[in-house]
Amino acid sequence: MNQGDAVQVVSVSTTSPFSKPDVRPVAGCKVKIVHSKGNSYPATDLWNGKYEAIIPESELLPGATFKVDIQVPGSAHIVSDSDQIQECPEVDSVYYMLKEIPASNLYYFTKGIQFYLDFDAGNISSRNFRFDLIETWEYTAAFVDKLHYVCWLTMKIRNIFTLSTKNQTGNKYNFYPLHFVDNYSSQRLRYGYSLLVNQYSLNETASQYWKKMKINNEEQGGLYESQPNQIQGNMHNLSDPTRQVLGFFGASSKRSKRIFVSNVPDLPNEYIDCRPVTDPNEDHNPECDDCTAKVGGTNVKPVLWPS
Repeated sequence: MNQGDAVQVVSVSTTSPFSKPDVRPVAGCKVKIVHSKGNSYPATDLWNGKYEAIIPESELLPGATFKVDIQVPGSAHIVSDSDQIQECPEVDSVYYMLKEIPASNLYYFTKGIQFYLDFDAGNISSRNFRFDLIETWEYTAAFVDKLHYVCWLTMKIRNIFTLSTKNQTGNKYNFYPLHFVDNYSSQRLRYGYSLLVNQYSLNETASQYWKKMKINNEEQGGLYESQPNQIQGNMHNLSDPTRQVLGFFGASSKRSKRIFVSNVPDLPNEYIDCRPVTDPNEDHNPECDDCTAKVGGTNVKPVLWPS
């Protein structure tokens, strides 16, 4: 849950094998978020494993402490440790620089842009932070004379970004690397690209949890790689304390910044779309004619998109 969100969301699911990750939502639970002062906020079941609760903004202040209480139907009673909202500074600046990274062909480099974040928390006491990124870009079908030619797609970037300034003199950091985007693997930079950066303040327990999640995300255990960490969250099964509960309930502050990118100088468009049809009896792949069938986007222009 986050200070800055109008609706707080709790997700409940069962585990899946690490080799075959899958989302297995659990519906029908009774979920409530409990303030340390005793106020309880029941969550509405969306019947997709997600539960939404509305908490007055006046309660979501730095220093406020919350926990989640989940009653699984016919099964476990799960409760989290309490977590305290930490103060969070505004996002300082988000920007990009041209960069080349090695391709699978050792003699070729992929050109693109690397995003960075500058961070300055000033005198704020919080020293642990997490960032998540949401990207939106404009793209087209291959052929202009089609009904669904221009589309937009919004996706959350799967990478986990964490930062701690505990061992630094000042509570700031420059050139923190985010993600890399090219014009070779997709159309993301051909017409217009937007990046939303969400910044969260974390306590020490939450920081350690997300650092371990980051390792698991980056090191998908192969024969000669690190095996997945056994990540201990802050959730407990009161019905059967011997059964481990995975996951974490956190309370934090959130600050956001969005930037738009278009017409990047000196960045070639190397993305190869659909080839022309030379045989009159040959049909195009539907993705070539309909942008909504291409990568799952929509032909409805986002409200946030510039004219």
